[in-house]
Amino acid sequence: MDRDSGKLVKLRNRHLEAWVSPSHGAAVARLFELETGFHILRETSQDEIARGETMKFGCFPMIPYSNRVGFRRLAFGGRSFELDCNRAGAPHSFHGNAWMQAWHIDELQDHHLAVSLVHAGDGHWPFPYTVRQELTLVQNALHLRLSLRNTGTAPFPAGGGWHPFFNIDPDSRVSFEAQRVWLNDEHMLPRESALTQGGWNFSDSRPTQALAVDNCFQGWSGNAVLEHPARRRRITIGGCERLASLVVFRPSDGREFIALEPVSHVNNGMNLMAQGHTDTGVLVLQPRDSMEIAMEIGVHGG
Repeated sequence: MDRDSGKLVKLRNRHLEAWVSPSHGAAVARLFELETGFHILRETSQDEIARGETMKFGCFPMIPYSNRVGFRRLAFGGRSFELDCNRAGAPHSFHGNAWMQAWHIDELQDHHLAVSLVHAGDGHWPFPYTVRQELTLVQNALHLRLSLRNTGTAPFPAGGGWHPFFNIDPDSRVSFEAQRVWLNDEHMLPRESALTQGGWNFSDSRPTQALAVDNCFQGWSGNAVLEHPARRRRITIGGCERLASLVVFRPSDGREFIALEPVSHVNNGMNLMAQGHTDTGVLVLQPRDSMEIAMEIGVHGG
């Protein structure tokens, strides 16, 4: 357990060490094995940590929505809210607003951290809420838990999840099961869903190097596996029942990572719900009601 000059909290147990920055969206900068030095998540550089570039961290929470809100316009309750830009040059808003904020440390132990955030409502998200995140090292896994509470007087559409970036090697492989995939339009917004057949099926492990994907998979089983055969390491990603979708992002621009993001709703789900879709996963959170989600990231030999 440590708080250093870089505003990091370092959690440690016998197997793992996690660096967390409450000041930068309660994001995880590094997660690695103590014995081998193997980095499970994308390693955030000291410069990126110092600059607070949360989207370049290894993992950050997405609250009160995940992925994109199309053209920064949120439709809900017969109204349209224009959201402030939170990513320079992008037409959409991304990943909620909690990743942009400094969180307060509530509890700190060697292997456990609890942080919270109070949001009063602003141009990035017009509805007030509080959120609490717990990060706990349990043997060979990092457990994450979030609780989002509506503190306002009106309902709002709610969702969330986590955005972990995983290192990949030339021989890395990924597998998971899902029922459907949302196909994107030219604006990278979901256009229609299709069965996970052919190139969209990941039931059998597939090489990550051959992938170019940025899609939301719905009806996710709650389990995904990332294998690194040469390193003799296998990473498991697990999500609770509410995290029924998995966003998979593997860029084709040379960046060597894959993001496997357990989320509660489909991309642009709040606007899809306003258009009449009933299967988006978006939860309408009433005043004083809460939503809870949880995931874990584990590392195994072999």
